[in-house]
Amino acid sequence: MESAKMKITRRKFINKTIAGATGLALSRSLLANKFVNFTVSDPFDLVPLGNTGIKV
Repeated sequence: MESAKMKITRRKFINKTIAGATGLALSRSLLANKFVNFTVSDPFDLVPLGNTGIKV
């Protein structure tokens, strides 16, 4: 049984490769933006120290 060869031109290969790479790049950046949660906080804020109630 012979393997079937795909008939694709160089131009179609380049177009499909660029389209796939673009789709991958866009989907990764959209997913990254969805799951990243930036919170702005002051590093000098007083925060409680465990259950002691002391703020440091």
